Amino acid sequence: MYYIIGLGNPTERYFNTRHNIGRLAVESFGNKLSHDSWDKDKITLSKTKVVHLNNQPVILLLPEVFMNQSGQVTAVLKNKYEVDFNNIIVIHDDVDLPFANIKISVGRGHGGNNGVKSIIKSLNSNEFTRIRIGISYQDESDCVRRPPGGESLERFVLQPFSKSQQKEIPKILNRVDNVITDIIENDVSFAMNKYN
Repeated sequence: MYYIIGLGNPTERYFNTRHNIGRLAVESFGNKLSHDSWDKDKITLSKTKVVHLNNQPVILLLPEVFMNQSGQVTAVLKNKYEVDFNNIIVIHDDVDLPFANIKISVGRGHGGNNGVKSIIKSLNSNEFTRIRIGISYQDESDCVRRPPGGESLERFVLQPFSKSQQKEIPKILNRVDNVITDIIENDVSFAMNKYN
């Protein structure tokens, strides 16, 4: 059984911010596959929904804790449910990727993402699958630019996407749907070869 966690911050205040693209992706994926409502799970501190892919149940989790506390959710999966780390997929924003780029990784460092950092600490391992969604700008030479004008990284990730970027979000979410489906119906190596 797979457990897919969409990282972000709870409450409407953060809903459309760059930092919440992982949460948005998992929520969108779940709503496309099932019209059932999201349940509040006090044990995993998340909103949860069960969907089915390839005749197997997939548990979707939207943590109801702030990004830097995301490890509280995976600690429950590890300690209470003894989930195999290979069956955990974490979806999150990545400031080291250009906007709309999607990369799959396993066994990487946290890359400065405090949610991923918290998860690695809680699992005492980085051997889980991550789907990273780029949120940064690119310059004319296709190099990734961190926040322009010396803007702080924290402020940048907590701002909404630009209007032009918002128009691209549905396409990005559809691509993430395809990535998730390929990981589950085939395997992570197949998906990495296809999308990375």
